[in-house]
Amino acid sequence: MIIRRASEIIRLALTMSQINNTDALSWRDKIDMLNQSYIRLYTDLNNSGDLYYSKEIVFDSLTNEDGQRDNRIKLPKDFWKLLTLGYRSNIRGDIIPIERAPNSGQYFSGYKIINNEVLFDNFFTPGLLVLRYIPQPQTITYPRQGYAVAGKAVQAAYDSLNDVIVLGNAGDITVINRPAGKVASIAIADEKGNVPYILAVSKGIIYAVTKKGIFLYDYDLNAPIVFEGPFDLYAHSIGWEEGIITSMNGIILKYIAGSKPVESVDYWNFLDGNITRTEKSEYVFLNESEIIDITEIFQGDSFVIADPYIYINKNGSVKVYDNFEPADFAPATVGKGIKKGIVLGAEANNDSGYGVIFKDFYSGLNMEGFASDTVMNYPMNTFFDFLTADLAVKFRIALDIPTGELPALVSDYHDTLMRSISRDAFKAQRINNAYGRTYL
Repeated sequence: MIIRRASEIIRLALTMSQINNTDALSWRDKIDMLNQSYIRLYTDLNNSGDLYYSKEIVFDSLTNEDGQRDNRIKLPKDFWKLLTLGYRSNIRGDIIPIERAPNSGQYFSGYKIINNEVLFDNFFTPGLLVLRYIPQPQTITYPRQGYAVAGKAVQAAYDSLNDVIVLGNAGDITVINRPAGKVASIAIADEKGNVPYILAVSKGIIYAVTKKGIFLYDYDLNAPIVFEGPFDLYAHSIGWEEGIITSMNGIILKYIAGSKPVESVDYWNFLDGNITRTEKSEYVFLNESEIIDITEIFQGDSFVIADPYIYINKNGSVKVYDNFEPADFAPATVGKGIKKGIVLGAEANNDSGYGVIFKDFYSGLNMEGFASDTVMNYPMNTFFDFLTADLAVKFRIALDIPTGELPALVSDYHDTLMRSISRDAFKAQRINNAYGRTYL
């Protein structure tokens, strides 16, 4: 098996294209072009009969949770193309295909696919039901190199749209406006000293929730607008929706600058739905089609929600969930291991690749990339040769540089890869050797 990381492919493509100024292409440019090349190759391989990406699901029976016979099964969430639907023979173990049923009529015994479900009629499986399919192509990402952030903070927020970092310390707020090259600070204090507060940022407005009221600042930290309280020391931004969630005497409120707080559930916008914290401090994700109990994820000292990631801080280490599944990376993973620290604030930044404000116990504050370095594998190195060369062509075209002989090289790599698949199709043993698995 040949293994390459997305960052390695991009580095090799930049070298091949002879582009010295890597900043001439944004993080988003590189990611978009890499995914264009990858998805093209993914589609070509599957359409040519390559089974490398195929998946298989086995259903023990066509019964529901109540033990009653059910004539439908749900397709997996990552379903893209159907390869085979059949049952496993009890005699030889072969897969006996089931025919697809006509679209109408009462005399059929096959299956239909309607609304992401497989429906059976007048059908009995004498063996285990087997579904083989091609999953949807994954999105390839790679991380940005982190950088140190001047200052100290016990809380923080990041506005990825405007690339503005907001740091909160005991009694003061600091705004680092990177595009404008400006740093501004302001104290939050009364006659007796510092005022405890909770920091949140939404739609270009800084909310500092105190026991006496909510202080609202712009990024220049001009004189604040104050909405008088009293409020509990609790607040967080909702996500892609305007406003924050706070509370008063334990009652959850939604507050948008310029209006009065209204009673609300405690929620964060997330993916295509929201994460809601119930009165029992349980966490539930819900959208139009499903409700998922995700309370188990929130086991830690603190957490930061940044669609599509959830960062859990516990005992000085960070655990990351991507779409509710544990991810094999953390924003603090660099060099030889994981630095000790916590995530203070995060937001998924689809333009720059940055999004995580990490407080390292040794080096201080750091701005880290929010995305992992995707590991890609394939049995043949020609797969990666094509990706690298195709990406190099795209880079040169994007920068209006003549492509020279690179397109011919791309075509040669692609033809070589596709021809190797067609040869494999007639030599079953070679498929077994190359892919390490057996397909019937």
